[in-house]
Amino acid sequence: YVFVKLYRFLRDPEVEVLSTFLVSYLSYFLAEEMHASGVLAAVASGLLLGWYSPELFSANSRIRGFAVWKTFVFFINSAIFLLIGLQIPVVLAGLEGYPMGQLLGWAGIILAGVVVIRVVWVFPGAYLPRMVSARVRESEPKPDWRAVVVIGWTGLRGVVSLAAALALPMETERGLPFPYRNLILFLSFAVIVGTLLLQGLSLRGLIARMGLPEDKASEEEELQARIEATERVMEVLLEMVEKGQCAGASFERVKGYYEDRLADLRARLEQERGIENVDSPGDFQSLAEQKIWWRLVKVERAALVEMRRTGKIGDESMHEIERDIDLLEARITPQG
Repeated sequence: YVFVKLYRFLRDPEVEVLSTFLVSYLSYFLAEEMHASGVLAAVASGLLLGWYSPELFSANSRIRGFAVWKTFVFFINSAIFLLIGLQIPVVLAGLEGYPMGQLLGWAGIILAGVVVIRVVWVFPGAYLPRMVSARVRESEPKPDWRAVVVIGWTGLRGVVSLAAALALPMETERGLPFPYRNLILFLSFAVIVGTLLLQGLSLRGLIARMGLPEDKASEEEELQARIEATERVMEVLLEMVEKGQCAGASFERVKGYYEDRLADLRARLEQERGIENVDSPGDFQSLAEQKIWWRLVKVERAALVEMRRTGKIGDESMHEIERDIDLLEARITPQG
C-alpha cells in the first residue's frame, strides 16, 4: 500500500520494473520480522500491486515488465524442481528414524486429502453463492457441473507450497532444531510431485472424458470489453470536436482508425470473419495529433479499468486488451 502511494515519484522504466521485485522481497522480510507469514505477505502485495498496475505503470514499463516477469516466472518454476532434487537427500538423511513405508503412507494420506478436499470444496464454492445471492444468479450463468469437476481436479501444487515449507527456519529461537521440519519438507515435496504426476498427467484425459464444449466466454467477454472501450473513445472524440480541441486531418485519421476497429470488433463478436489484422495508425504526423492519440488512449484505458473494477470483465481479459493499448501508447510520446 505504501509502495502504491509512493510509486508516482518513479519515472524510470528500469527502476519501475526493478521496484516490482523489491516490493515483494520487502513484504516478505517485513512480515517475517513481525512473525507473520512472509509467503502470504508476498502474495498479498502482488495482488494489491496487480490491481493498481493499470494506473501506476507507464506503457513502456508494462511492456518491459511483462517480458521480464514472464521469463522470471519460467525460471522460478524450473528452479523449484532443482531445489526439490537438491533438498531430498538432506531431508531423507534427517528422517532416518522413520520407516520408508510409513513416510510413503503419510504422504499418500495427505496427497489424497489435498485432492479430495479441493474437489469437494469447489462444488459449494460454485453453487452456494447462487443460492444466497440474487445478484450472482442474475449476472452469472449457472456453472456446468462438468466444468466444476475439472476445476476441482486442477489443484496442482507448486511454488507457494514449496516456499511455505522452505520458509520454516532451521532452528528455533532457543537454538534447537525446528521440530519436524524435515518431515514437513518431505510431505510437501510428495504433495507437489504427486499432484503434478497424478492430476497433471490425467487432466487432458479428464477434460476429454467430460465432453466439455469449447468455452468461448472469455473471448466474447474480451471482444465486448474492447467494443465498450472503443465506443467510449468515440464519444470523447466527438466531445473534443464540439469543443474545438481537434479538427482537420488529425481528427479524420484518428476517427477513421477507431471506426475501422469498432466495425471489425462488432463483426468478430457476431462470429463473422472480419479483418484479421486491424489497420493501425501509421506515423503520427504532428504534435497536435499526438496529443489527441495520447488523450484517447488514456480514455480507453480508464474505461477498461472501470469495467474491471465493476466486475464486467476479469483480469485475464483486461490484461489482453491492456497490452494492445500499451503497444499503441508506447508509440505516442508528446513533448509539449
